[in-house]
Amino acid sequence: MTSTDMTSTPRNPIARPRAGAAALLLIAVAGACSSDDGDTGSATTTADSPAPTSAAPATTTADSAPPTSAASAPTIDWSAGAFVGADSLADHGSAAFVLVDGEFRFVSHPDAEDTSISHIDPVSGTAWGWSRDLPVDDPAATQWSWELDLATGEFTDIDMDGASWAVLRGGTGATSFVGKLADDGGTPEDDSDDSTAGFVLGESGEDQRVVRDGYSDIGFTDVNASGLITGFNDFGTLGFVYDGGAFTDLTHPDAYRLFPFSINDTGVIVGFWGIDEDTWYLSEENPAFVATPGDDGYDVERYELPGFTGTGLTAVGADGSIAGMAWESVGAAPSVFVAADAASLPTLHDGPAGTSMFVTGMTDDGVVFGQAFLSPAETADDESSDESAAAAETPISDAIAAMSGAAHSGPFASALHGSFHDLETAAAAAEDAAASGDTEVLDAEIASLAALMAETRAAVAAVDGATAQEADEVAALLDGIDAAAQGLLADGT
Repeated sequence: MTSTDMTSTPRNPIARPRAGAAALLLIAVAGACSSDDGDTGSATTTADSPAPTSAAPATTTADSAPPTSAASAPTIDWSAGAFVGADSLADHGSAAFVLVDGEFRFVSHPDAEDTSISHIDPVSGTAWGWSRDLPVDDPAATQWSWELDLATGEFTDIDMDGASWAVLRGGTGATSFVGKLADDGGTPEDDSDDSTAGFVLGESGEDQRVVRDGYSDIGFTDVNASGLITGFNDFGTLGFVYDGGAFTDLTHPDAYRLFPFSINDTGVIVGFWGIDEDTWYLSEENPAFVATPGDDGYDVERYELPGFTGTGLTAVGADGSIAGMAWESVGAAPSVFVAADAASLPTLHDGPAGTSMFVTGMTDDGVVFGQAFLSPAETADDESSDESAAAAETPISDAIAAMSGAAHSGPFASALHGSFHDLETAAAAAEDAAASGDTEVLDAEIASLAALMAETRAAVAAVDGATAQEADEVAALLDGIDAAAQGLLADGT
């Protein structure tokens, strides 16, 4: 990938000639979440009746200086050590990034396909994060966590005993970190008995692993200086705050899901607000939220930017400054935004061409960091390849995409989610074979897809508690995939 523009031009949404873009919209929908009694197995959530209001717009104008959370200039030389500009990026699926003074800088673990920074401690000059060695759709891929010396660019991998993989998601200072891992159950050669857990990693290098009764999946996303931890259950379908063994669920009557991503030292939490069952996991189509500690749990406010189809809040500083992503349209690469607080107008930064940014945090002196997903460099003179790609038929992929909602929520989510991405990969391979006219490869890919479908149907059949209507809807989705596969096979032969 090549790009000569490494410096982002700050943009303020108020300056765009767009209806409804005259002010930041922060909708207060004050619901409260509370935990019953500190029991580790379950927590009862309550919510007051919502009272929608509109926050007073900020007085910042398009000509004003952009809001900033920086208390002082960063002391780290971000142009040295491990970081490079966009024009020096190697061929990876993603790279970690920092945004400093409007400029994006990137770094990749030398052994990784994907790299993401999850926490930076400017005092020690150290970053922490995680990497993946192979593409995400490769079943042999594994993930691990590391620390990075920002001055020398040296990575030190973090070994977590008994973990098949570990993803460090957040931290505080240089002594406490949290994330998600797969416990190998004492059998590292056999992943069939692996189980996910949230982990807390201390200065000693020993980790505490946390599971929750009644849930098959759990992960932690951030921790503050008081030890309050944010996290999620079951693919992000239920957000919570974890405090010394007690879970407090984060819900709101107007939100289908709340996914907490970051917490600061005053207890303010930011994250994703999912509107409904069908789209809650699509950040480009949903708003965000800000939750503040109240008299009885947390007061939750919906946060969104006018003129954008989606807003994701993923970082909150000690002073209340926030950062995240804003999607101008569905399918577009998001802009990174930073604001002095939730009531102030943000400044937006577009990443270099061919990148799609996901913010994972920010330092107290205003450095935003995260993961940049990379696209192959475009060849401007190869119009024929663009035309053929646009004309390529993807009937199986389209049928699988229709199953996305059921794979992420509802009674069949666990059964479908495990094979969803494998089905996507198999479908793409079959469709590529059909496009190339290679019938022998097409036969083999359709056979592989059929085997995956048989496993998926068996997993669905084992689900208890679904209504007849829900079962019929999932059966129809699976039938649609089979029909698309057989149709492609018939057309290709």
